[in-house]
Amino acid sequence: MIHLVPGAGTADLLNQERPYLPVTGALVYAPGFRHPPEARELKASVNFLALRKERVQWVAGGRPAEPRTSPALLERRRLAFLFGDYLLAGELLLPRGVRLSDFLSQAKPFQTLKEAGLYLLAPDRPLVDLDPLERFPSSP
Repeated sequence: MIHLVPGAGTADLLNQERPYLPVTGALVYAPGFRHPPEARELKASVNFLALRKERVQWVAGGRPAEPRTSPALLERRRLAFLFGDYLLAGELLLPRGVRLSDFLSQAKPFQTLKEAGLYLLAPDRPLVDLDPLERFPSSP
């Protein structure tokens, strides 16, 4: 379990300067993307784990980060992150009129994706034709 600071989002916690993320009641599974993982994929369970944040690629759930500016000054942009044989696609809030590449080059490493989906790559299907293996809808 990751304990969030009241009023802060998951990305805010992950973007703090500390190199470790404290996790209590941790279940450690073999690397993968299926949720929930299968019982046979469980490798260990520990009461406390100091997880190196550099090992975290993405997190599902938690609390979205609150925009630091007026929602009227933001726009949603669709983007995808490639992770080997799957990709994570969703919408990112960024300042209106800013190029996505410029924003990402200046942004903190962890960002909140809205309406995200996990897609398994298939050699015979274009990316735009893939159906999501799992969806991660934005919380209200």
